[in-house]
Amino acid sequence: MIAEIPNIVAIKECTINLIKFERMIREVGDKIAFINGNGEYIEPYAYMMGSVGYISGVANFMPKEAVELHKNCLRGDYEKGKQYHMKLAPYLDFCFTVAPGNAITVLKETMNLLGRPAGPVRPPLMPLTPEQRETLKNILRKMGLL
Repeated sequence: MIAEIPNIVAIKECTINLIKFERMIREVGDKIAFINGNGEYIEPYAYMMGSVGYISGVANFMPKEAVELHKNCLRGDYEKGKQYHMKLAPYLDFCFTVAPGNAITVLKETMNLLGRPAGPVRPPLMPLTPEQRETLKNILRKMGLL
């Protein structure tokens, strides 16, 4: 089992199945740290189950919010963490709807729209359609980013 290998100290777990995530932490979380690989999508819930961190795409354009979500959840202030999650919810909903399981398409377009060149997606990924791009722009405007 990976948790018994001496130089392995953590695992990035990318399931969005919270039942599976919690079960893994319950079974080996005393031997190895778990980091949520699905970013803000399942926060603050992953912290509530024992995660010690998360991988964030949103940190590329909203670093303060990503760090504050982490800090609050790490210290057990899940209500404050949830407030940061809710601030990001329109963007996360769009990502999940347009590119479930592959938010990189939306992330790259977001970065490009915000003047932080991320370049195009590579095949087999497809760029956003013009309609999706306009929807994303509107979401970013409502979030005060554009």
